[in-house]
Amino acid sequence: MGLTNFGLKIVTKSIIPNPLMGPFNETLKGGYFKMLILSALFFFISILESGCASHKAQAVLNNDWIRFGHGGGVMGKEYTSLIKKDGEIRQDGAVLGELTTKQQSQLKKNLETLGIERIVYNEPGNLYRFLEIEDPVHGWRRIVWDPGNPNAPDGLNLIYDFLEYLKSKQSK
Repeated sequence: MGLTNFGLKIVTKSIIPNPLMGPFNETLKGGYFKMLILSALFFFISILESGCASHKAQAVLNNDWIRFGHGGGVMGKEYTSLIKKDGEIRQDGAVLGELTTKQQSQLKKNLETLGIERIVYNEPGNLYRFLEIEDPVHGWRRIVWDPGNPNAPDGLNLIYDFLEYLKSKQSK
């Protein structure tokens, strides 16, 4: 139906509410529905992207077996060493040497005996030590502890000292 007001034609529409839609009809009219769809789309895309990023990072780090080191103090610097799956030992990017097959086997046995792969612990002190172990399901798992804390899980200082011993044998 059209109305004339001072020579202008004003067109009005009558909106017949849909009884099945109820108040949701107003939401659709206001553009909220579009925002809801766009937000949901953005959310799902971000989930997919974050999943892909973690797989890319894992593929790059897949040759590493164990990372270990220490840090903290006034400067807060962290020193990292790593042992690759082929036995190569590195410290701060420099190759120190390679573990023998016997040393690799002993390290595996020690990790299993001490249950290191099952430990979940993250309580650093001012000075701390850490182990990062590759978990096939969750990627890298980091264990952090204060070496002077008597409540730290048994075996952490023992395996850390063994790793440092293996590293020192390579750097001679």
